[in-house]
Amino acid sequence: MRLLIERGLRAMPVIDADRKVVGIVTDADLLQRGVSQLPLHLQQLLPNDDRAAQLAAVASRPERVGEVMTPNPTTIPATASLAQAALVMTKNDHKRLPVVDNEGRLVGIISRSDLLQTVANNFAISSETLPAELVTATTVGEVMARDVPVVTPDTSLSETLDRILSTPRRRAVVIDQDRRVIGIVSDGDILRRAMRPVSPGLLQRFAMWIGGGTRSPELALALQNQTAANVMTSPVITVTPDTPITAAIEQMIAHRIKRLPVIDDQGRLVGMVGRAALLGALLGNER
Repeated sequence: MRLLIERGLRAMPVIDADRKVVGIVTDADLLQRGVSQLPLHLQQLLPNDDRAAQLAAVASRPERVGEVMTPNPTTIPATASLAQAALVMTKNDHKRLPVVDNEGRLVGIISRSDLLQTVANNFAISSETLPAELVTATTVGEVMARDVPVVTPDTSLSETLDRILSTPRRRAVVIDQDRRVIGIVSDGDILRRAMRPVSPGLLQRFAMWIGGGTRSPELALALQNQTAANVMTSPVITVTPDTPITAAIEQMIAHRIKRLPVIDDQGRLVGMVGRAALLGALLGNER
């Protein structure tokens, strides 16, 4: 847990004495096994004292990594092409893959971000290496999701948080009365900005609420009179349905963001696109 938090990671491979990959421990593993009650990306936003308290609670538990890891994870040979790695990630819905040598020993790890970074640096995956039946999408409009959680600037922060927690994307787009995009709000934005003046203990309880815990009256009071406009990130990096896939990837990498709202020529929201969809687009798996 300390390594994951301090290094800003979401997962780590687990190896045996011969460096052979025997498992992987992820944020989801820790939450599902009850080792942690708070997602790693929120733990990394907590003040040092609260973070230390979280780690102390984990240190008192009897489990070892082998008891909570996902055993026998999907791996990729170091000799595999980038197209093969992208195909394995897309088919298995994995965000990262341990990379192994011919003996199954760990030599590295590759993530969606690594693959997209490669494309952004103009080393695009050659379509000649892909199975013939796959048809590569070329524009954002072909792969974007159209069901996007939205709020208005005046939406209460409590309702905004409910909207964010209702979607695996963990964010909502802020729109005006004409559906023009004016901001975006994530669970981390609320933790960083709305709760900054409160006591560390309340901040930790709020983070646990975001992570799936219960909402106390004290927490609701802390959000009183605050709206989406108080915490949203603005202006927002956006793309259009006609934006080429490679251009959208370049925007993500340049601005270090995971998802992009998609707007029409009037600035109105029509969808959202994320890393998984763009990676799938390189393989034609997204329609």
